Amino acid sequence: MQEFWKIFGSEPFVAIAWICTVASCIYAFIQKNNVTKIEQQFSALNITHSELTLQIDTLKQRNETLEISNNDLKIQNTILQQKIVNIEKNDIHDNYQEVHQHGQNNFNQGVIKGDFIYKN
Repeated sequence: MQEFWKIFGSEPFVAIAWICTVASCIYAFIQKNNVTKIEQQFSALNITHSELTLQIDTLKQRNETLEISNNDLKIQNTILQQKIVNIEKNDIHDNYQEVHQHGQNNFNQGVIKGDFIYKN
């Protein structure tokens, strides 16, 4: 073990290790600069697809500003599920009103429960 430390602890090996460390740091800074250039290229990226097919199992997307223009858009949803978590403006729970329609121009606001009886 003493010979191992004597060889790798000698001045030439320490100098080689120091040169490799400095070269690695310079290489890391160059690679970081290349990553920044790639991110700048993607910030001004426009993609045009004449025919695009996507199959996404899980999509999470957050758009601050989104503009979409579709000349011919076809969407087929085999399973569409929507869950309304909160309705802020109107509470529709137990807000039933009995409605009887007499005449042609009788308008009622709110949730309607009952039959429309039209008598002429």
